[in-house]
Amino acid sequence: AIGCCATLNKKSPSVAETEIGVGNTCAWKLCALTPSTSVSIFFEVTTQHTNPIPQGQLRYTQFQTHYIHSSGQHRLRVTTLAQTWATPEQGGENKLGAQGWMEVGSSF
Repeated sequence: AIGCCATLNKKSPSVAETEIGVGNTCAWKLCALTPSTSVSIFFEVTTQHTNPIPQGQLRYTQFQTHYIHSSGQHRLRVTTLAQTWATPEQGGENKLGAQGWMEVGSSF
């Protein structure tokens, strides 16, 4: 992750060996989360050439946000994304949107 976050050092089989930004974890801490907060999450996708990803197959990403509401109540917000994979035939372009990013700040 790149942004205003700190690692929680939570290891899992899905954590890549190559560290980019605050890496080697699957959980981060943000001291504040507002509509203007920006954090980038990078994924390393590996597959064998003999087992390519079928065209049109969806990939799923889920973000779980645990926070304390201003009322003092502990809350969990879950955001799940379902998107198609980009393929070399499509020019390898980013499938998140025309700008190459996704805005989720308004959901908080």
